[in-house]
Amino acid sequence: MSPEGRVVYGPAETVGIYSLTWVGPGGATDTLLEGGRVRRAFAANLLDTRESDIATAPAAQLASLVFNATVGEDQRAPLRLWPWLMLAALTVLLLEWYIYNRKVVV
Repeated sequence: MSPEGRVVYGPAETVGIYSLTWVGPGGATDTLLEGGRVRRAFAANLLDTRESDIATAPAAQLASLVFNATVGEDQRAPLRLWPWLMLAALTVLLLEWYIYNRKVVV
């Protein structure tokens, strides 16, 4: 266990819940045992290698459509209009509130 709390263990050869115990300080999610020992549990799911693969897929198939991934193309995100509309609505409300309060002053 490193000083920052990182644990390196492997390779995990079977599926299941693993339990690691040590003597020393524990983290927020660790269980304190008697004698100053700390326990941390972690899960290993090795049933499907495709589930463990976190690389970007070259293509995604949805129903009858296939979408291919492209690399290197800069695409601009569409301009979001709702924040500006909300700001305009807030401005109108504040202006109405100001005018109302100026008329109500006794």
